[in-house]
Parts: sequence; C-alpha cells; structure tokens
Amino acid sequence: MKNYIISTVFFTILFFCSCSKEAALPTDPIVDQGGETWTAGKIDNYIRDEFIKTYNIEIKYKWSPFEINYNRTLVPPQEKRVIPVLTAVRDIWMKPYETVAGKRLLEKIFHLQIFIGGKCRIQQ
Repeated sequence: MKNYIISTVFFTILFFCSCSKEAALPTDPIVDQGGETWTAGKIDNYIRDEFIKTYNIEIKYKWSPFEINYNRTLVPPQEKRVIPVLTAVRDIWMKPYETVAGKRLLEKIFHLQIFIGGKCRIQQ
C-alpha cells in the first residue's frame, strides 16, 4: 500500500510539472512525403506513356534514400541512361510475355514499382 501511495504521488507531481507549452508544428513539407515538386520532363513523360498508362507500373528514378535497402550504398542513375535502360526492360523483359500471354499475365506477375539505382559506390 505504501508503494502505491508513493507511486501515485510521484506520478501526480510528474504530471503537474510536465511541460504545458505546446510547440507549433512545422509548416514546411517533409522531403519525400509530397514536399518536392518538379515539372515533368522527357523522362517523366516517357515513363507515364510507356509504363504507367500501359502496364500500371511505377518507375522510380529520382533519388530517394528511403527506397533502398540501408545495407547497400548506391548512387543515383545518370538521367541520360534512364530511357535506354527502361526501353531495354520493356523490349527484352515485358514485350515477350505480352506477345505470348497477353497483358493479363503482366498484371498478375510483374511488380507494381521498379526502382532504378545507379552503379554501386565503392566503400572504403
């Protein structure tokens, strides 16, 4: 009973001595949570037309450290190589399946999101 009373008094004092001032929340958008905006360029239009509209696959090529495994150290891809790589992915990997089995198979077995990273950075 004595421990109960001491605990109650301690938590009551702690409750009344706690900070009563509320800090205002920041109004700046958080990076990678809808805070960044950019105009759609040639790469974005290509991705929208060839992958999002056609196959409903999202392609992430803009650098975001939250999209990769933290055990890996990668660098962003070079923008001049994004479209050739995506064209190769579409022509070599996706088109044969689409030709043989149709788009229905693509919807079942393909990923909904593809992340493009650059080459590995050497860790020293």
